[in-house]
Amino acid sequence: MEAAELQDEDSSTAAVYRALSELPPPHRDTLAFLMLHLQKVVRSPPCQMDQNNLSRVFGPTLVGHGTPDPSPTTILRETSTQPKVVVRLLSLPEVYWRRVLSAQKDQISVPGLAQKDHISVPGSALGPEAAGRGRFFEPLTSPELSSCYRNPIRGTLRGGPRNPGLSNL
Repeated sequence: MEAAELQDEDSSTAAVYRALSELPPPHRDTLAFLMLHLQKVVRSPPCQMDQNNLSRVFGPTLVGHGTPDPSPTTILRETSTQPKVVVRLLSLPEVYWRRVLSAQKDQISVPGLAQKDHISVPGSALGPEAAGRGRFFEPLTSPELSSCYRNPIRGTLRGGPRNPGLSNL
């Protein structure tokens, strides 16, 4: 948060880059992915969201507070700083964020393996695409959700075959 408060823009940007380099790789990769998405949102006229609006929305969630149990005074003071941090992050060039994601694209170390052993991961540092369908995660399912869609009479999913003869196929 201190980097966003610096008045000199060059010093502030350098401090942001330094802070980003100190993040754990999974956090940095996730932030890079999110920043690339939010930069697309800013460029999308139908969304009507500029950097300042997105920064106000995402600042408190992404930046949080400097202490685990902030006082009301700290919360009030940091509420004005959090959006500045997100504006700074959104101001970093898209090329930087893409480089972050591609830095470990081909070589990701896995704990427990020797340093010379690496696993090749297609896609980005965030992980493989789910079954080649361009997804990071599979759709959520649960027994409760499945039971909501079952027809108690035939045991088929709602919207399933209406002809009882087809359910035997």
